[in-house]
Amino acid sequence: MILQAWRSLQLLYLLEAISLLPCTEALLCYEATASAFRAVSLHNWKWLLLRSMVCNQREGCEETVVFIETGTSKGVLSFKGCSSAFSYPPQISYLVSPPGVSIASYSRVCRSYLCNNLTNLEPFVRLKA
Repeated sequence: MILQAWRSLQLLYLLEAISLLPCTEALLCYEATASAFRAVSLHNWKWLLLRSMVCNQREGCEETVVFIETGTSKGVLSFKGCSSAFSYPPQISYLVSPPGVSIASYSRVCRSYLCNNLTNLEPFVRLKA
């Protein structure tokens, strides 16, 4: 009888200890890489979000897009996935370097469910306007 009471008490302590553990769920983020170098414009490039991934504890969702323009040639390189970097709001950089090379980049790290959901080049369109 005492052994059974002791086991019940151990189980109760174990359940209480588990309930006091920090509740941190792994984050779900979109996962993708994309590149395009022909017939790319600020208005017609779309990024299909077909896959997602479960990040490790304390990781956030990252998305980075680089738009390169030189003369009539344009290209886009992009990445989505998990990142151990600290969260930061969307950051857009624009570099124009003679003779005629323009590079625009967009990046951010966020920490909510599928928050890396950019599907077009709208941030660059707004920046150019």
